[in-house]
Amino acid sequence: MRHGRIPTFAFVALAVLAWAVGCGDGATEPLPQPPPPDPPRATTVTVSPATSQLTALGATVQLTARVLDQNGQAIAGAAVTWASSDAAVATVDGAGLVTAAGNGSATITASAGAASGTAVVTVMQAAGSVVVEPAEATLSAPGDTVRLAATALDANGNEVADAQFSWESSDAAVATVDDAGLVTAVGNGSATITASAGSASGTAEVTVAVPSTSPDRRTLEALYETTGGADWANNTNWLSSAPVADWHGVEVDAAGRVTGLTLANNNLAGWIPSEVGDFDRLRYLHLDRNQLSGPIPPELGLYDPMPSKVVRQ
Repeated sequence: MRHGRIPTFAFVALAVLAWAVGCGDGATEPLPQPPPPDPPRATTVTVSPATSQLTALGATVQLTARVLDQNGQAIAGAAVTWASSDAAVATVDGAGLVTAAGNGSATITASAGAASGTAVVTVMQAAGSVVVEPAEATLSAPGDTVRLAATALDANGNEVADAQFSWESSDAAVATVDDAGLVTAVGNGSATITASAGSASGTAEVTVAVPSTSPDRRTLEALYETTGGADWANNTNWLSSAPVADWHGVEVDAAGRVTGLTLANNNLAGWIPSEVGDFDRLRYLHLDRNQLSGPIPPELGLYDPMPSKVVRQ
């Protein structure tokens, strides 16, 4: 009987052992975990605005950089460094502020890690104002000239190199001006001379004040008195208030100075006064076929080895 129960006990023991082995301490095997995501890294940098134009030295433009990671997401507070391809044209500070330094173009680069983006800045000065010198000028005779000079300045007061100017006179009957700023007096009055560069302009005031009386009038009066002017065949306008250029036989230059006298066959009688030597611009003196007597005044310079006057008596 004892021998027959041993197998039953063994079976029970084996079953208990099998249950213990199968159940262990109640722990389960962990499931595999996915790898951690890559940390954000800069892959794209976009600079705004992509192009800028500055028209004055010292003018500025603020650039901004947007940095995206490998997933196309913006990286807030990403560290960005800035650089200019040509600091002689434009400089840039650590915050992306660009300052114009000289005419030309420069590429501004913003870098974040291995990624970068660029913008192009062009500096092209434009005239903001024009200064004309001298600002005032007075001319005393038709034909007199004065050279005006114009300077163009940008919005910050820097000179615009190689600026091109156009010139204009407000009254061509008073003064004219050529393309180089040379002003020529025409007649009495005032004229405003304007120099323009683009939309900017500057002016100068030119006054033409021709003396109403020729400095040679008194010498002409002396000639008239000593040669019996009241009895001349033609003494139109002599001793009148008319300009001496309108006196019969008188030729003058642009300054109103006597350059020639043509009084031949005009019934002059008497002598040639020494005052005619004061005609320092006289080129010819035609007094032939008249009733003049006495020597030709030496003041006329006829004994100069190279006489400048032609005299007929």
